[in-house]
Amino acid sequence: MTAGVQLPDGLACEHLGEHDKAEMEVARTLVLYRRSQAPVETANALLQLARIHLRQGHRAVAKDEIEEAAMLVRSCPDPGPRIQRLLWQAGHAHTGARRAWRPTVAAELSEGELRVLHLLASELTQREIGAELYVSLNTVKSHTRSIFRKLGASSREQAVARAREFKLI
Repeated sequence: MTAGVQLPDGLACEHLGEHDKAEMEVARTLVLYRRSQAPVETANALLQLARIHLRQGHRAVAKDEIEEAAMLVRSCPDPGPRIQRLLWQAGHAHTGARRAWRPTVAAELSEGELRVLHLLASELTQREIGAELYVSLNTVKSHTRSIFRKLGASSREQAVARAREFKLI
């Protein structure tokens, strides 16, 4: 079995509440990624394992896994925004911040949200953004709410700052 199969199996077990089995599957994945010397994939597996350990109440172990993942991500010249978002979320989940860890799919921005996000960095109003993108004001507002939620922002300025931090804009 390859790491590409075991990680989803572990995440499925976690979703079903089988945390011990999930931990075992993700730990196996981690071993395989470490052997293949794949730093981004290893960091991803570490963050998934940290989330499981947090749910099990093993905060110290999760903290070490998050720190190792951060070190691996920093060692990559261009790790990509997805792993950087995961790392940020893991740090906030570990420190008990307001936002809980969200699944990776929920952290992804849609194409429409990304188009709105790029224009949120400008001086345009929401109505002007809608006109620029040929979408309704309600669509812009909906995308903006979703962007705020996914980036853990409570204002336009904060969303733009986080987007820049994750190299989304």
